[in-house]
Amino acid sequence: EPLEPTDGRHEPTTDSPSLRRIGRATLIAATISALANVALATALRIGLGIDPVFRPLSPAGVAVLTVAFTCIGGVVFAVIARRWPTDAVRRFTFVAIVVLIVSLAAPLSLLGATQSQWTSGVSTTAVFALIPLHVVAATVLVVTIRRSFGSGS
Repeated sequence: EPLEPTDGRHEPTTDSPSLRRIGRATLIAATISALANVALATALRIGLGIDPVFRPLSPAGVAVLTVAFTCIGGVVFAVIARRWPTDAVRRFTFVAIVVLIVSLAAPLSLLGATQSQWTSGVSTTAVFALIPLHVVAATVLVVTIRRSFGSGS
């Protein structure tokens, strides 16, 4: 990475990855995780006999949400990398794990629905099929960030 020009008012940010590099890594992670999650969601829906009307497992929904949340994760990494450039990857990994755990509340909240509310294909099996999608997206993003920026940058 070239040094950013300095005008005497700012220190060059030699240790902080460029936004272009972060953006590229984020788009790679978003693409990989979206493709993996669409394939996984389809396999789970078919393999477990989940009702096709269960919209959270629809290919378009899975792709859009995976890309959106992976990109949000990339923005979070960019903020962390600017604030703590020498410790960004470790800090981001910790934040990503916490966010992954918290994100599981969304599908698990569907378990609180009563049987009469399960008209949109909700079932215990369908709810639990969403969890690996969260894990795949988080894992792909963290691995991509760690491989792209090393464990100490």
